[in-house]
Amino acid sequence: MVQNKGFKPYHQGQTFLLSLSVEEFVPAHHSARIISAVVDKIDLTDLYNTYTITVGQNAFDPRMLVKVLFYSTFQGVFSSREIENNLHTDTAYMYLAAMQKPTYRTISRFRTRFFDELVPLFEQIITICKDLGLIGLNHIAFDGSKVKANASSRKSVTQEQLQRRIRKLLGKAKRTDNEEDELFGTGSPFTIPQECADDPDLMKKIEALASAYNQLGASGEKRINLTDEDAHLMKSKQSCIAAYNMQTAVDDTANIIVAIDVTTEETDYHQLIPMVEQVVKNTSSEPSVISADPGYATFENYAFLKDNGLFGLIPDSMHFIDTHGRPKYYPKSRFRYDLENDWYTCPAGRRMHYVRIQKDSKSQPLRLYRGNCAWCPLHLSCTKASQRSITRHPQEMLKDEMRAQLATSEGKKEYAKRITVAEAPFGNMKVNKRWIQVSHRGKKKVKGECILHAIGHNLGVICKRVTIDQVQNLGSINGLRPLSRQSANEGSFSSFLSSEQSALVSPCEAYHQYEWWGIRCGEPGWIAGVTCS
Repeated sequence: MVQNKGFKPYHQGQTFLLSLSVEEFVPAHHSARIISAVVDKIDLTDLYNTYTITVGQNAFDPRMLVKVLFYSTFQGVFSSREIENNLHTDTAYMYLAAMQKPTYRTISRFRTRFFDELVPLFEQIITICKDLGLIGLNHIAFDGSKVKANASSRKSVTQEQLQRRIRKLLGKAKRTDNEEDELFGTGSPFTIPQECADDPDLMKKIEALASAYNQLGASGEKRINLTDEDAHLMKSKQSCIAAYNMQTAVDDTANIIVAIDVTTEETDYHQLIPMVEQVVKNTSSEPSVISADPGYATFENYAFLKDNGLFGLIPDSMHFIDTHGRPKYYPKSRFRYDLENDWYTCPAGRRMHYVRIQKDSKSQPLRLYRGNCAWCPLHLSCTKASQRSITRHPQEMLKDEMRAQLATSEGKKEYAKRITVAEAPFGNMKVNKRWIQVSHRGKKKVKGECILHAIGHNLGVICKRVTIDQVQNLGSINGLRPLSRQSANEGSFSSFLSSEQSALVSPCEAYHQYEWWGIRCGEPGWIAGVTCS
């Protein structure tokens, strides 16, 4: 017999005397409340416009599904089945979904279709972060990270490999035809059943390989992935993997991602300009300082920053070797250039004069300078050749100006922030949230998935640094304030008929108003319904 004396009463099957609200099971300053308040400030008009009113069952409210997806991404939950389970067991999910229970199929399909509407939502969340004081635009750090694609690197093949596979399959088909000829003979082909004469699976494989071969030839690429045609082989720390290059721009005030993009290029050379333009578009302001690693160092990027009056800190590939390393021979930075006389002065004090024009691997014209190294006391520390040669790019002065900015005390102080600012979101998403591989295929869907994870990171920063009262005191985006929970749910049709105006409504008018109410407020009506277009 269980002894109950001295203990508080414990009865799992006891019912409540008064009905409870789901809000009572969620703490006042819980992250789910903050995310719900943020979504309530977002204008979802474009998302609602993707639905059309038609005959059938009412759809789930997109705002509810957006809240559930944002909160699950913030929690690091990506499986639609796990989200469905949490809707039955986790009170925070129950609060966000208002006790509604969409299935994992509904969640998965909405998320895939929802990717097209993520860009404007991402921009609105950046506006909210700016209004909350989480974006200062004092320093924006740019960086890229390889995200593993939902495809194997072994599926990336060249045109020669595709040709060998096609020949192998065609040879298999020819051998099958010869075996059938020996078995059935060649005199009566009409006696061979169609399912034996043709192999639809084999023909489908051959057609897929032929299509990939033609696409690879038209694109000019060296390889194509048969599983995800947009994924490219990229070098990572471990090996060469099929991946996408995810680009981010992070503000140093609270590590908010203010711009994001996905590219199939392995290098970052051509990503700075579109990312800077996206930052200006999303924040309506220009950053005070722009920093990036040497992967973004090109003369085109240097010229862009200078022409637009932006203070950039982007070291070239040899900057840290020249300033902090111990090279075997004197680096180019030890040779002083005289712009007026067009010559270099070597560490030994000798002049190096212009010789000729030569082109680099990218067909860029370079000016070549050589010096008189005969009997030079520093020859062994300068070069192993008989003469030291130096090339100069027509825009070399841009690199010299960038190095001068990095050498100042302000430049050193600002660039020291870059590693902690730019790498923090990637560490949070990949390590803390355990997001090591994309789930979708195709560049468009992968970009949507990356934006969703960036939104989850930004919402995490908001939950950590801002209270729910600060979010609720903000104005809605575009001046559109959505209905509050009370006004949206004071809604049942019985309350609608109990209003003073409904006292004069005829039965026929009440019927049509009931239909309208079902369409407008999601109440079940006789012929009301909402489906996706």
